[in-house]
Formats: sequence, C-alpha cells, structure tokens
Amino acid sequence: MPEGAARGGRALSRTCLDRWTWVSFPAQPGADGFDAHGTEDRERDFPHLTTISPRRAAGGVGLVVTGGSAPNIEGWLKRFAGRMSQPWHVRRHRQVTAAVHAHDAKICLQLLHAGRYAYQPLSVAPSRLKAPINPFTPRALSARGVERQIAAYATAAKRARDAGYDGVELMGSEGYLIIALREKIKNSPADKIYDIDLTYITSRGNWYYTSWKGDISKSGGIATNIGIHFFDMLTWIFGDVKENVVHLHTHDRASGVLRLGKANVRWFLSINRDTLPEEIREKGQTTYRSITIEGEEMEFSEGFTDLHTRSYEEILKGNGFQIGEARKSIEIVYNIRQQVPVGLQGDFHPFASKPLSVHPFSRLD
Repeated sequence: MPEGAARGGRALSRTCLDRWTWVSFPAQPGADGFDAHGTEDRERDFPHLTTISPRRAAGGVGLVVTGGSAPNIEGWLKRFAGRMSQPWHVRRHRQVTAAVHAHDAKICLQLLHAGRYAYQPLSVAPSRLKAPINPFTPRALSARGVERQIAAYATAAKRARDAGYDGVELMGSEGYLIIALREKIKNSPADKIYDIDLTYITSRGNWYYTSWKGDISKSGGIATNIGIHFFDMLTWIFGDVKENVVHLHTHDRASGVLRLGKANVRWFLSINRDTLPEEIREKGQTTYRSITIEGEEMEFSEGFTDLHTRSYEEILKGNGFQIGEARKSIEIVYNIRQQVPVGLQGDFHPFASKPLSVHPFSRLD
C-alpha cells in the first residue's frame, strides 16, 4: 500500500505507483488467486463477502482481490453500492480481513470510481458527456473537483489499511476518464476543430543539468523528458499531425503549436519553477498540469495511471503495442528537437512570453 496514501490527493498521485512493496503470496497448487467481483454492488450484499472470501482462502487461495468499493458517493457504481470512505466501513471490513488472514492468505481491496458509467444521479466525469449505456448525465468536474476525487482515493486507501487489507487496487473507472473524451471527439462534427492549451510545468533543481537528462543528445530534451506522454495522448484522441511549429526552445522550457486532425494545440513545457503561475507558487506546489479544451479544464493524472496498468495487462496477454504505434509521438519530439524556433509570432501559448532565464551553469562576464 502506498506509504503516502494518507497525505492527500497530490501526495497520493506522486507516490501510489512508485512506493509499493511487492511480495509473493504462497498458495496451494491449482488455486493461486480469487477475484471476488460482484460482491460489493450494494451495501446489503456485504455479508456475502464476509462468507465467500474466507471460504476461498480456506480452499488454498493465496490472494483474494475484492470487487469494487467506491472511494466516495460520486464514484458509486450504483446507488447504495459498497464504499470505503467512513470509519464504520473500516469496522465492517475488519470482519473480512480477519477471516481471510486466519487462513494465512492475503486480501486486497479494489477501489473503483465509476466515472460517467456510474448508474446513479451523482456521477461525475471530465465533461457532461453521457455514457451510451447510462441514462444519467454526469456532472463535469472542475480542477478542484478532480483534486477532491484524488483525495477521496487517498482517504479510502488509508481506511483500507486500517481495515487490515494487505493492499489496494486502484481503478480509475477502467480508463474511462480519458476514453470518454476520445469518444466525445470521435462523435463530434467532422469539421469541428478544437482549441486546446496544454501546460505542464514540473520544477527541477540544478541536478537536472548535471545528469544525463540535461544532455539533449542523450535524453532528447524537455519535449521528450516531460512532454512525449501528452503528445502521445493528444494524437490518439485528436488525430495525426498536420503541422508542428516551435516558438521557443531553451534549456528549461519549450513551446509551440501542434495542428492535429481535430485540434489546434498550443503547448508549453517547463522545468523552471519561476514559470509556475503565482497562485500555484503561493500554495507551495512545484508542479502545474493543465489541459484546457474549448475553455474547459481537464485533468488526466488518474486516467494516465489506469491506462498504464491496462497497457501492461494487455502486453501480458500478448496484445501489446507495436513500435509503429509510438511513431507519432516520437516523430513529434524529434521534429521539435530539430527545428529552429520561429519566435513569438502567430498563435503562441501565453506562457511562452514569460521572462527567459540564464542557464545555471552559464559563465557570466
């Protein structure tokens, strides 16, 4: 379980993937694991979980993974579904974990936020796009609303630990928080072109320039180091590159415009803390990530996390990506690296006009 799970949403997003302890769970031959999906659809079904999970453990299963419990009411799969958000949820779940541990087995709690696929009127999603199989239209999340969802995951993970679970499985509604956006774009009018601003600033110290990352011949530079995942996602959603213009490219920032099949993207990437918005610096934050589509801000952290997991699962099934599928994003960053910046002309990202900085190791006369 992430050590930082109790520290709030931003702490969870920084630590939930890189601070797990991986262990082996011994099991009887022929009974390696059991997925208890379908046992938390309603709170009233909880007694079934307290019966079936220990029974599987007694049969020799080494690891039990529960079905989805929501981190908050907004993430419910349906009304009155299972949750792990309140102290009394902890007390109830201790019955399950204690019974499983009595058979020398391990148990993990799946935390599932249903997103726009939540079959209940309190659902939330990146936009008001309704799922095709759902009568309910979700409420569009603001940036602050996204933070609340992440914080709910952090609280739920802490409560799962307090309830005796050996780990948690984080599910961002099966990646729907990004896939929903792609479906929206696919179903838009054929001649619709979206206006997008991508801003990603992640502060780096002077160590960056002394490491291999500071050597563009080794790392590919800022566009590769911190931008390639965004370019990969944007081309997947909005189509092929028609034009790639670089306005600015220095040791600590890069900016330009990508004209895609369905979008014009003004992008700005930086590792310089001084380029952070003032309100972000005042909060003591060192990272700022924003994607604005037609004036609506979207947050993709959770979706990225889940898509990585889904990707690994498909690779293990033999359905991995081929090298050609990464070609678009690789070509984008290559062309950014090779171009001579045209300067601040035309439709450039507003952050590109921020004052430039001197390389920290430049020799000053």
